[in-house]
Amino acid sequence: MPERPMHFLPDLPDEFDAMVMKLLAKDPASRPGSGTILLAEFERLWASLESRGKLKKRPTLPANDAMPAPAEVEDVSVKLPPLPPPVHAPRPLMSRPLVVIPLFLLVVAVLIGGFYLSRTDPEDLWSRAQPLMKSDDPADWEQAWVDYLEPLSRSYPDRYAEEIKAFRARSQPAAELRRAQASGRAMKPTSEAERFYLEGVKRCEAGDFGGARRHWDRVVAAYSGVESEARWVDLARQASAKMPGQEGALHRPAARATLDAALERAGTLRKDGKTAEADAVWNALESLYRDDPDGDNIRELIRKEREGK
Repeated sequence: MPERPMHFLPDLPDEFDAMVMKLLAKDPASRPGSGTILLAEFERLWASLESRGKLKKRPTLPANDAMPAPAEVEDVSVKLPPLPPPVHAPRPLMSRPLVVIPLFLLVVAVLIGGFYLSRTDPEDLWSRAQPLMKSDDPADWEQAWVDYLEPLSRSYPDRYAEEIKAFRARSQPAAELRRAQASGRAMKPTSEAERFYLEGVKRCEAGDFGGARRHWDRVVAAYSGVESEARWVDLARQASAKMPGQEGALHRPAARATLDAALERAGTLRKDGKTAEADAVWNALESLYRDDPDGDNIRELIRKEREGK
């Protein structure tokens, strides 16, 4: 920065010193933006110093009529030669089709080539997915699928197909559970009928159509006539009417086989003297199949197993 003028002229007014430093500022934004602004600042500065007696009164410019009249100028007409015809500037190089089109095609080719050259090979995708697949966090499993396994299976369907299929079979239920939990937290029901109605929705989303229908029928039976719950009663009635029928567990071979295996295990526990563990299995089965279309028959089977019949 330059030295301040007042270092050389100690009697210089502070305002004038500041004005000079403002004009010498290195940042253009700090200097006056135009001559008009500068003139206005000088006018303000002069008036301020004049009012404090640091400057004499400004001299007054002479009036216009006191100014000498300009001398008469002899009119001399000069005949100029005609202007040459306009010369058209050459067309810019980048606006010529013969230049732009090949350049465009070249750029497209480079982009496409770069895309294929940058494609990660299947081994790299698989190795990057491994740490996420081995994690205990379902969020990591979802990231492994989105970032690595899904691109791998799409671009190289014949590579690691069985391993990816097994991983998805193991990870999808956990991911669905997380989504269901997040959905349940987001719903925030405002009444009991709404809460029970939404529970029926969750059962429907899980494929338990029969359980959902019975749940909604209970909502209708319990809250019909309650004016504040009329909306949810009506929704439950409509949803129940649209539900398809569902066979009970005893009429589905796979479900029946699983149920029989669980009952057999409970019977073995009882024979081994582990009565409490056997009761825990029977109680769990009764709770799980409480809303099954064959629930009454299943409870009868459990009763007979308990009695040793």
